[in-house]
Amino acid sequence: MIRRSSLFVVLPAVLAFAWVVVRAATQSVTIDEAVTYNLFVDGPPAAAWVAGANNHVLNTILIKVSTHLLGLSPFTLRLPALLGALFYISGTCWLVNRIAAPGWRRTLVFACLVLNPFVLDYLVAARGYSLAAGFMVCGIGAGLSALERRSLRSYALMSTLIGLSFAANFSFGIVDAMILLCFWLAALRGSTMSRAIQIGAALSIPAALVTALIAGPVLMHWPRAELTYGATSLSEMFGTLTGSSFYQLPQAIRAVAAPIASVLPWLAMVLALALIPMLHAEHHSKPLVLILIAAVVSATVLHWLMFRFMGIPLPRERTGIWLVILFTLAASALLGAVYNSAVARACQIALLATMLVSAVMFLACLRLSYFKEWKWDADSKRVYDVLASYNHKAGYDRVSSHWLYSASLEFYRRQSGRESFQEILPAYTPLPDARLYVLERMLDSGFIESEALKPVYSGPYSAVIAIREQPRTPNAAPPLFSEAACNPASGCRLVDDTSKSVQWSGAWIHGHTFDRAAGSTISFSNVPKSAFRFQFEGTAIVWGYAKAPNRGIASVFIDDRPAGTVNLFAPTIDWQAHSQFTVERGRHTFEVRVTGRKDPKAEDCFVDLDVMRVEGR
Repeated sequence: MIRRSSLFVVLPAVLAFAWVVVRAATQSVTIDEAVTYNLFVDGPPAAAWVAGANNHVLNTILIKVSTHLLGLSPFTLRLPALLGALFYISGTCWLVNRIAAPGWRRTLVFACLVLNPFVLDYLVAARGYSLAAGFMVCGIGAGLSALERRSLRSYALMSTLIGLSFAANFSFGIVDAMILLCFWLAALRGSTMSRAIQIGAALSIPAALVTALIAGPVLMHWPRAELTYGATSLSEMFGTLTGSSFYQLPQAIRAVAAPIASVLPWLAMVLALALIPMLHAEHHSKPLVLILIAAVVSATVLHWLMFRFMGIPLPRERTGIWLVILFTLAASALLGAVYNSAVARACQIALLATMLVSAVMFLACLRLSYFKEWKWDADSKRVYDVLASYNHKAGYDRVSSHWLYSASLEFYRRQSGRESFQEILPAYTPLPDARLYVLERMLDSGFIESEALKPVYSGPYSAVIAIREQPRTPNAAPPLFSEAACNPASGCRLVDDTSKSVQWSGAWIHGHTFDRAAGSTISFSNVPKSAFRFQFEGTAIVWGYAKAPNRGIASVFIDDRPAGTVNLFAPTIDWQAHSQFTVERGRHTFEVRVTGRKDPKAEDCFVDLDVMRVEGR
């Protein structure tokens, strides 16, 4: 039986979860969601444990399960995020009923914690943020219960939940560790040395085991090159959090509301910090407030130190979402306290008004059709439907897509399976010989005009579909790595990356869905020191690979002696690019190693093998 006082939170929670479910079922798949599926889910089992900023390991594993059991759709892709949303909303309900004053104030606090459009976006998106936030909030609830009951089982439960939070999204790692540390320090009060050790073990061992079991292989091979997304100053970090929380205010009130929105978080922070020393020492909310503030401050300081001395960027927007959640929780607990002094009550009323105005603005920003971070992909499903109609009616099977849309369109190609499209890959400059183009309205307008393309769709955001009505004359010369260009009589032979004669070491992904690669297969890795070796007899070997924006620098060895480096980076994808190495006639060993280094403009440091061509006998 639900108590009447709980209805102030339970009813909004049901409505909030329904809102999240509707968005998950109806919104188009976006670039980062699609990249998660295309690279880490729809591939060999080992792909789920490849180190990459887009691979939120626990989320990837759960997407594998949901899409395997229920089939592929945007909804099944987002089912793990909905699970995280369920944990987050239910955990928030429990905490709000514990720390907030009864009545409408609980509804207000819940609205600030859940209906923030920044938070709602990531409760829907098929990334690991929803799971990480949900497990973190439930872990805090378990920790609060453990402090009150002094139960080792509750501490172990908290540790397990915090470990799952980290496994779901590594950007929560530092704050998760600080939460565990702060709860342990709070538990030391009145504890003996042996009891403190037991609590420390209960708080650390389960989290360590969960992390090792789920994310250990990924963490062991994590490349520094993946730590590139983030802010370069504290002002930028806080600015992205504020901007995302109040995006997008309705046009009718934006001129008045936007300046107020920019001040509200800072005002709330000042009022909350002023209230903390005035909180009664024995009030039940004080330990939680101090723990949350200490976790936020210590995690922020550690991030700043890592930025200052190691060059690792500060949290930015989504990677700092935990700051918004934890501070709002702390402010909510301060609203539920009872103060004796008039100054404290005045500060509390001002904080209440600040959160009330924030909640009203959050409601004004609610949306159903797009994510703020990936707004350009809001109509990707409609774009694919138009492409599919031209494939069925006119037989167009090659699409040149701007990188903003390519991953989403490739997801829909794989989901549908009814079109004869080649793999839809990102084109950083439009391909000259395609028939169908998905272009960015502003950036590619010159190409549309110069190539005399015919626009057939213009979306509400930025995507334009254009067609080339007359195909270009194809190049008659056979490709270097084709059977027609490789005469066995002259000692030429082709060796695909799937050949058993190629020896692999380290961590490699062996992709099998790349239509423009030789044999539709290509093997790639971004883990330093990973390598492939091949023994051959001849006078030259030609290494075929794909140049791309996410490629790095490789070291080449012939007969275990350095033969130079090759930079695989290119601003656009160039399939079957190649490097040739001439040797004296005889038997040799060819080896390529991943260095972990990359061009300053490169997105990652991947090295790949598509095919090799051996020449001479």
